Amino acid sequence: QSDKVPRIKIGIRLSHEIPDLAKQVLSKIPASITGDVDKVINTAVEAVEKVINVGFLPAMNYYNGLEILPLDQG
Repeated sequence: QSDKVPRIKIGIRLSHEIPDLAKQVLSKIPASITGDVDKVINTAVEAVEKVINVGFLPAMNYYNGLEILPLDQG
């Protein structure tokens, strides 16, 4: 890990503990949440576009801490 190369990380926040997070992350995405995953991917694309258009720091300040609610909550 280095601070020399800017990168965009996509994080997840869970409401419950997952015993084997690596297994969960590497498993097939359930059909029931593909809409939510699409929202996250679209937001990541927007973040990359913002980095290109306004720079890394303003984009980072905008997107850090942004919460994307599941489709059934938002």
